[in-house]
Amino acid sequence: MEFERALDAIDEVLSCYILSGEEDYLLRVVATDLDAFANFSRKVLAALPHVREIRSAFVMHTIKESHRLPLLA
Repeated sequence: MEFERALDAIDEVLSCYILSGEEDYLLRVVATDLDAFANFSRKVLAALPHVREIRSAFVMHTIKESHRLPLLA
């Protein structure tokens, strides 16, 4: 898809996931601060092909983060 190919050229997008449910994609984006993210969202993300709406959420605090897979017994 055109949108997915366009993401490859955007360094601020660290990862992209296709979702089930109401939203189509989840992007993990890096920005220096909220103003930089707002500018990036308006000028870069909103200009991508087929983007109609952008919803943002921010991590306030990490409770647990692991990349280890549990071993099968």
